[in-house]
Formats: sequence, C-alpha cells, structure tokens
Amino acid sequence: MGKAWNSVEDEIIKKYYATEGSKCAVRMENRTKKAIIYRAKKLGISCKKPGKSWTPEEDHIIREFYPQELNKTAQRLPNRSKMSVSSRARVLGVREMAPSKIEWTPQEDEILKKYYGTEGTSVLKRLKNRTKNAIANRACRLGVHIYNKAGRV
Repeated sequence: MGKAWNSVEDEIIKKYYATEGSKCAVRMENRTKKAIIYRAKKLGISCKKPGKSWTPEEDHIIREFYPQELNKTAQRLPNRSKMSVSSRARVLGVREMAPSKIEWTPQEDEILKKYYGTEGTSVLKRLKNRTKNAIANRACRLGVHIYNKAGRV
C-alpha cells in the first residue's frame, strides 16, 4: 500500500484537479498522475476541461452517421479523434450497423454489374461499407461473374 494522503494534498486536488486534471501532480512531490486520478475519484472530483464537452449537434452527427460510417464519422467532427467518437458512440448507445443488415441499393448493384466482371472484389474501392465477402456474395446473387482475357473465371 502506498503513502497515506494528507489534508494538504487533498486540498490541492480539490482546488486544481477539476481544471488541470492529473497535471496537478506537479504541485505535489512523490505522487504520480495515476495516483492523483485515483485519489480525485475517491474524493468525488472529476476533471472538467473546457471545450471538451460534447455538444448536442455532435451527438446528433454521431447518432445519424456512426452506425454506417463508424470511425469515419470523426471526419465530420474536426476537433474529435476516431477514438473519442467511438467512445462517445458507446456512451450514447449507438451501435454499428452490421454490414449484412445494410440493404444493397440499386446504385451499388449497378456498380457491381458494371465493374465486378473486370475488377473482382477490388470493386470495394467503389463500394463503401462493404466487405470483399459481401461483394462476392452479392455478385453471385446478381449472377455477375469475373472475366479475364480468356473468359469467365
């Protein structure tokens, strides 16, 4: 077990942790950032860094686009990382849509019919949110085959 906390250290955490987070460790000798975080949690103090709160608009974007775009949704939120978007989606209860559950559009079918014969599963560059297996399966259902110079493969 580590060194006992004293009232002076607790006061430093109470005064500075909310705005500085674990960086307030520089105000105390022999305390690590991890120890500061643990003690603040035990004291019921959370870090509220300005500008980091999620806005209702950001939450709306995550709810609307995350199920299909997953971490690509971060491109719609310039000040957020892929990891933070993923974490926020989890907090909001937003789940990714399983690729097999996403209906194929007529436009996707046309792309498959036009390019699958020459490109094979490389056509995935043209079909966002589809896997190679999904593309091959859909092409088979549509009766589209890969062709090379010698004919059907």
